[in-house]
Amino acid sequence: MKKSLTFPLSLLLVEDEKMSQEMLARLLEPRVSRLWIASNGKEALELYQENTPDVVLTDLVMPEMDGMELIERIKGLNPEATVVISTAFYELGFLMRAIELGVFGYLTKPLSFQGLEETLRKCHRRVELLRAHEELEVKNHHLKIAYDQLREAKEQEKELFIYKERYHQSHQEEAFKKQIKLMRSDLSNSYESGIFFNLFYEPLDILSGDAYGSVRLGEGRCLFYAIDAMGKGLSASLASIQSVSFLNYQLRPSKALDEFDFEAYIQAFLSFIRTQLLNNELLSASFILMEEKGEKIRYALFGMPPLWVMDERGKVRELVSNNPPPSLRSMRRSNSLLVA
Repeated sequence: MKKSLTFPLSLLLVEDEKMSQEMLARLLEPRVSRLWIASNGKEALELYQENTPDVVLTDLVMPEMDGMELIERIKGLNPEATVVISTAFYELGFLMRAIELGVFGYLTKPLSFQGLEETLRKCHRRVELLRAHEELEVKNHHLKIAYDQLREAKEQEKELFIYKERYHQSHQEEAFKKQIKLMRSDLSNSYESGIFFNLFYEPLDILSGDAYGSVRLGEGRCLFYAIDAMGKGLSASLASIQSVSFLNYQLRPSKALDEFDFEAYIQAFLSFIRTQLLNNELLSASFILMEEKGEKIRYALFGMPPLWVMDERGKVRELVSNNPPPSLRSMRRSNSLLVA
């Protein structure tokens, strides 16, 4: 014996005629997962509100509340409700009104087994689509919540990043102010021993590792130095600050200016800075000493670009770097110093 086909549907049968109700109930019970039966529209509306069945199969002509009013009330509760009407009437007005209310289908009385089976199959497909749509809506809702949370987290991360950048920027600016304050500039925009000095300093980055100094030594002597700590950021800036601080400190005693020893001054700096640099750090430097009203120049360049100097005959001379840049590794090598 062939097993009856069961549709995973819950169904509300609304039929006031007792014989038709019993016949439909016998046909529907083995074919749906859950069945409720109502004898009039009022009873059917109460059952629908309590249970929300997948499908409503209703007659049109009933006491207390007819089928059209029942459908209108159900559609008011759930516009997507799957409603099928069973009727013996073919009046155009009824059909048009049913279409307006969004009725899914209709069965003509007397009902046939094949017609009922096909209608249940169509209802099942529609209910499955509605369920899939609801699941998709739920997933979309969860995705939207997750997206909003992610966007909010990104905004918070962005705000935190901006705050950190402002925080770091302010600290960098304070460090740069300290570096500017440490740099000695005795000769900027000054006239000394027949020579006008115009110094220009504008680093590309706040913590660039670049620094300079110009010192009036007396007796027609002027000292210039320039420091370029390789790299950027705090490490390079600290190296240049250490260099400037040490070089200025060496010139602090008054006798240091009168008894200034160019080579000893540079050698002391090299001994100091090599102990301060990290393994992967280098530091370039230029030291220039002008004597006798600029007629004599002594220099020591450590991995720096050439100097361009014009002599008394108007000839431009190129003074190339004559020493390697100091580093921690160079402590293990020769400490010889070339001064030209």
